[in-house]
Amino acid sequence: MSLRGPALVTGALGQDGFILSRALRARGVDVVGVVRPGRDGARRATLENAGCRLVEFDLTQPAALAALVADVRPGSIFHLAAAHHASGAAETDSDRQAMTAVNQHAAEVLGAAAQAAGAALVYASSSQIWTARVTEHLVDETTPRDPATFYGRTKIAAAEALAHLRDHGGLKASVAILFNHESPWRAPSFVTRKISMAAAKAARGDATPLTLMNIGARTDWQAAADVAEALVLMAGAASPADYVLASGRAHAVRDFVAAAYDHAGVSWRELVTADRDQAGPVLVGNAAKARRELGWRPSTDFAGIARAMVDADLARLDGKFSG
Repeated sequence: MSLRGPALVTGALGQDGFILSRALRARGVDVVGVVRPGRDGARRATLENAGCRLVEFDLTQPAALAALVADVRPGSIFHLAAAHHASGAAETDSDRQAMTAVNQHAAEVLGAAAQAAGAALVYASSSQIWTARVTEHLVDETTPRDPATFYGRTKIAAAEALAHLRDHGGLKASVAILFNHESPWRAPSFVTRKISMAAAKAARGDATPLTLMNIGARTDWQAAADVAEALVLMAGAASPADYVLASGRAHAVRDFVAAAYDHAGVSWRELVTADRDQAGPVLVGNAAKARRELGWRPSTDFAGIARAMVDADLARLDGKFSG
């Protein structure tokens, strides 16, 4: 699939933006990545070496975004940057202002700018637009939205604004409703990276115990690279729409632990403990529409995600990980 013109990617140094930008460059697409001021490091060097042009921009000040779009003249825009509330901390007015500015207002500005430029827009939404109510709460694009978080509310507001421009103004806007997606570039603060790094260290002889909060918690996990592929398909779709991107299966944290440690060749039962072992309500996404309309075919299964992350962390420990 070929995309018209350069691609503008917000959040280019985040997991999703980094993977997507590299995937676009591999297709020969010119990429302009929007990054937070002051961000540096290996990812930035990797993207710049791949030919991406990175622009520092404060998305909490979205008014200048229209000028940026006019300068870049993109054929496609991927709004992947998002402001989150720090887990475990009390939500503040500053948190809510940032989430409103980045998740909602920036999306609305980009939508209007994309409409004026005739560009396709792909917006990264979240499964947090719903609240899990039952043991396996299956949802799709038609499921009524009922967020439990302010973050989820901003994602709904942005999606509704873009849908209005799509339905009444001809904007080529697609909304990707993303469930958990993992990769070797997941931040170390996420439970999957905590597990993969601990397994890699155990394989290298470090028997430091790993303590998790709830080994019985279940999640619908998928590979971030598969998500990036779907985002590209959405940008090139003839009829833009909303799409759930999910694996359709829930796995427990315990399952990820077992897959990671098994791949590392280490028994986990004496090395991993948990404060709780309790299952609860979990959202499971039905991605049938994306498979049917986009021809999306995920290539990595649950165990494959764990294997790739452990391999990457082994390479990190050996000083051989690039990117």
